[in-house]
Amino acid sequence: MQMYNQSTIKLMQRHLNDYGTYLESCAQVADDMVAQALDIVEGSIGARIMSELTTQIIKFGPQTDKTREFHVTVLMEEVGEVANAVLEDKPWAKIVDELIQVAAVAVRMAGYLDDGKI
Repeated sequence: MQMYNQSTIKLMQRHLNDYGTYLESCAQVADDMVAQALDIVEGSIGARIMSELTTQIIKFGPQTDKTREFHVTVLMEEVGEVANAVLEDKPWAKIVDELIQVAAVAVRMAGYLDDGKI
């Protein structure tokens, strides 16, 4: 068994304390990120995404008969609309509207994939 001198032990304790502080900091950041995500999902943005998702399903039907490639094409088309809105210097409200549509398409596709429907 190896013996350590007092200065080595103190150095190791300091590193362990620093590591503990680092872990506490990481935990706080993770808690903050979860809180922010919940604010978005449970707040007005989440409600708007759900509303858009409902609108898309009513307008286009379930589209579970379409391929994954079709759904990716739809998603990329929506992302392109966001890019165009930014490049054309559209108002932020318009860009947010486009992002809501992207989120709704992504949620729909993720749900279908997760359920094995596409």
